[in-house]
Amino acid sequence: MACKQSELVSAINSYAAARQAGDANLIQFSGQLLGQYLGKIEFEPEENPEETVEETTTTEDLLP
Repeated sequence: MACKQSELVSAINSYAAARQAGDANLIQFSGQLLGQYLGKIEFEPEENPEETVEETTTTEDLLP
């Protein structure tokens, strides 16, 4: 079953509020809720997955 846009927005707001509050339990709970809603989203397949290049940043890239 797909999620509603309002449910996804609510989960995002809950996660952001939990992060701002710094409450570990709320962060974990809201993160799990957000993950559940994100897992329900159906994405269109990429047109050319072979041509897609993923850039990754390592910790060495961030160090001076």
